[in-house]
Amino acid sequence: MPLTVGPGPLEVTRRGGRFEVKFAADAHAQSTSLTVRATLPVEGGDVTATLEGGPVALSQLGMHEGAGGLVDVDRATVTGRSHAQLAGDGSALTFDMDLSTRGLSIREPRLALDVVRGVDMQLRARGALDDGGELRLDDLGATFGVLHLDASGVLDQKPDHVAAAFRFELPSTSCQALLDSMPTALLPALQGTRMAGAFGARGRFAFDTRKLDALDLGYDIQDQCRITQVPEDLARDRFKEPFSHRIYLPDGTTSDITTGPDTPNWTPLDQISPYMQIAVLTTEDGAFPRHHGFNHAAIRASIIANLEARRFVRGASTITMQLAKNLFLSRDKTLARKLEEVVLTDYMEQAFSKDEIMELYLNVIEFGPSVYGITQAAEYYFGRSPSELNLAECYFLASLLPSPLRYGAMRDGEQVPDSWMKLLKGLMTTAHKRGLVSDADLAEGLTEVVTFWHGGVRPPSRPPVRLRTPIEGDDQLAPAMIDGSQDGP
Repeated sequence: MPLTVGPGPLEVTRRGGRFEVKFAADAHAQSTSLTVRATLPVEGGDVTATLEGGPVALSQLGMHEGAGGLVDVDRATVTGRSHAQLAGDGSALTFDMDLSTRGLSIREPRLALDVVRGVDMQLRARGALDDGGELRLDDLGATFGVLHLDASGVLDQKPDHVAAAFRFELPSTSCQALLDSMPTALLPALQGTRMAGAFGARGRFAFDTRKLDALDLGYDIQDQCRITQVPEDLARDRFKEPFSHRIYLPDGTTSDITTGPDTPNWTPLDQISPYMQIAVLTTEDGAFPRHHGFNHAAIRASIIANLEARRFVRGASTITMQLAKNLFLSRDKTLARKLEEVVLTDYMEQAFSKDEIMELYLNVIEFGPSVYGITQAAEYYFGRSPSELNLAECYFLASLLPSPLRYGAMRDGEQVPDSWMKLLKGLMTTAHKRGLVSDADLAEGLTEVVTFWHGGVRPPSRPPVRLRTPIEGDDQLAPAMIDGSQDGP
C-alpha cells in the first residue's frame, strides 16, 4: 500500500521485503521536475538511491534564501543524474553522479568580498568509498565557466596516516574566454583586462604522511597567456611617476601615501644598499632572478610543511607575488584575492623587468608600524639613508617582513636582542654558503651590532655601500623565519 506524506511530493511504498521512497520537486511540471528515489530493504540487502531530472529552482527543493551562503535561490537551477549504492554490510558505497547548476549566487566572505553571481558549474564523479577510509575516484570532472578539470585518484585516510595519489588535466582553453567566464566578483581588479593565447595544465600529486619527504609533485603548465591590455591602475607606466599607494595603519584602518620616482618616499634601486637585495633573496625568495613568478621548490616545501602540521603554516609567496598583492590588492583573505594574485603575478613578470620588480618591492613593502618602503625603514630604525645600510641592518629589515608590526617592536630597545642577532648571523652565513656574500662581507657582517635610532642626533654618515661580488641569486629555498612563515601580509 502506498503512503503519501504531506501535500503529495513524498511517497513511501512497501513492495515485498523493501520500502521504496520517492520525492518529486514539482509534481505538476514533469519537464522540470527533479525526482529522488530510494530503496530500503527491510531485512538486509543493498540500499540504493537515484536522482534525476531538472532543471529545477533551488527554492523548489526547499532551499531557503541565505542558507549555506546561497542567495537568489529562486533564480538558480540544478539538473542532476546520480546513482548511489550502499552494500548491505556497510562495507562500501559506490556512486556515479552528474550534476550541474546554473545561475548560482553565493555570499561567502572566504570566497569573495562581494556576492559571486552567475555561477555555472558541472560536476561528474564516479567511484567508491569503503569502510576502511579509502575514497577512490575513478573519474572526476568539473567545469567552471569554460575551465574544465579531469582527474582521478585515491585518498586513503587511516587513524595514523593519510595517503593520496591523484592525477589531473586542464585541457587547453583560450585565456580571454577563461577570463570572460569568471564571475566579476572573483576578479574585480582585472575587469577590462584583455588576453591572448591559451592556458592548459596537467600533473600528478602523491603523498603519504608517514614519508612526506617522498612527496611526488609534478606538473606541466602550458601558460601561453599574454596580457595585452590592463586597466589604468595596473598599467606599467603608472609607476614611472609619483603614484598613490594604500597603506594599513596599526589600528587596522587604511590611508594613502604618495610614492614613486622623485618623491621623498622613493629610493632608486641603484641608491639602495645592495645588501638589501641579498637579504630578501635569502629570507624571501632565493630563486627570484630566475623564476617567472612562481617557485616550484617553495611550493613543494610548503605543501609538505602544511601536511605535516595538518593546517596552513607556510606559504610559497615569491617576491613578485608579494609585490602584486601589496600594489594592487586588499589584505582580505579570500579565494578571489588569491586568484587575482596569481594572474597579476604573471602580468608583472611579463610587463616589468626583474630590477623594476625589486625596486618597486623594496619601496612599497611594509617594514613596521606605518613604515612603508626602504626609505622610511632606514630612517625610522637607523636614522640613515638606504645607501648607507650595512649587512646586519639589511638582514634585520628583511627579518621583519613576515610580521612587521610584531617584530618591529624590537625598536623599543637600544639594540637588536642577542637571540635575534643570532638569527641574523645565521642568515648571513646561509647567504655566504650560497655565494651571495663574499668571505670579507661575511666576516665584517658578523662583527656588526644593530643599534636603533630614536630621533635626535643622527649617527655619523657612512659612504654608500658597494658590493664585493655581484648579486646572482640562487635556487635554494629561503630559510624559514621564527614563525615558520614565508608569506607577508
